[in-house]
Amino acid sequence: MHKRSIVKILLGIGVASAGAVALAYVGGTLYFNTAHFNSNVSINGVNVSRMDVAKATKTINSNGYNTAVLRDGKVITTQVDGGQLVTKTQVQKFFDKQHTIWPTKVKHAYTTENMTEMVAKLNAMKDERVNYEINGKSYELAPNDVFDAVHYAHGKYVYIDQNAEQRKINQINRDESTLNKSYQITTPDGQQITVKNQTYGWQVNHDDLLNKFKDAFNNQDPVVSADQYLSGKGYDLRGTGYTPKNHGLGNSYILISLKQQKMWVIKDGNPVVTLDDVVTGTADKSKDDATPTGVYYLHYKQSPSVLRGKNDDGTKYESKVKYWLPFTTQGHGIHDADWRKDWSKEAYKEGGSHGCINVKPEEMQQVWDNTYQHEPVVIYDN
Repeated sequence: MHKRSIVKILLGIGVASAGAVALAYVGGTLYFNTAHFNSNVSINGVNVSRMDVAKATKTINSNGYNTAVLRDGKVITTQVDGGQLVTKTQVQKFFDKQHTIWPTKVKHAYTTENMTEMVAKLNAMKDERVNYEINGKSYELAPNDVFDAVHYAHGKYVYIDQNAEQRKINQINRDESTLNKSYQITTPDGQQITVKNQTYGWQVNHDDLLNKFKDAFNNQDPVVSADQYLSGKGYDLRGTGYTPKNHGLGNSYILISLKQQKMWVIKDGNPVVTLDDVVTGTADKSKDDATPTGVYYLHYKQSPSVLRGKNDDGTKYESKVKYWLPFTTQGHGIHDADWRKDWSKEAYKEGGSHGCINVKPEEMQQVWDNTYQHEPVVIYDN
């Protein structure tokens, strides 16, 4: 026998046995290797040609792939650190299956049933699509538009989320959300002003949305709607102003000019209430009573109410009002002020409110009647 343990049969009908291998061949030459793998054989992505079973097992466990992953729209076989990829018994089974005439240019790759299932499942997942509906728009998303990677293990899909900035869904959510966004609007007196959402607006609750996408891809649900997964700031953490109209501001809102000491209530794009003599927070910065600028929203409406707080000298006050419309969690709001005597345009500069919008008692009723909970409150300097 040749040192390489090759069984060779020449011309005619012959049967040879070498170890556990018994073969017959009619005519020509047949080479069988009973000690090591033939050339061009790989197992789990590792070339094991001319290796015996023991060496092949060790090499595979050091270098072979043991999992598959769907990444960037492609199914890739790869290795996860730790654990044994294949046993010596499994490799022996692979070895027993080699029936390759040697020499040969055909490359054989063996894999486990688990790996075959992984690849098949991930190839099926690769073609799944879900329509993501957000703020009046619809986007068709593939798994890798939502997740960094998808694995398949123990009979289920495993979704990997590392909050990658480049993922399509994150870009969509950044573009569509309205919290902290600045934009331009036109006032009833024709000014173009830039305002910024402070507590008004919404963003997408990232974790809850991704859990929904997992269910959608698993169950082949065709649609995921963002409006079920919104979050916000301030009094109502569910988000406000979910509309594509007018930068999310919509067509009905309260508009307050600090410089003009003027307030409009806009309904369906037109002013239905115009007040030329409101008084806002004291402009004197040393008193820390200035009215904040930006876009907020009415937390609720209360009638009657009692306003409580502290004066600049530290003493406490309690003021009864008929109508109370708060728009910040710090206590700013719109209310009637029957104690106020000075309603001039200069009143706010040194003798303004503690930050609220004071309205004459006889004018407050119309404000109350034409406003609603969660209505935007836009406050600007000009």
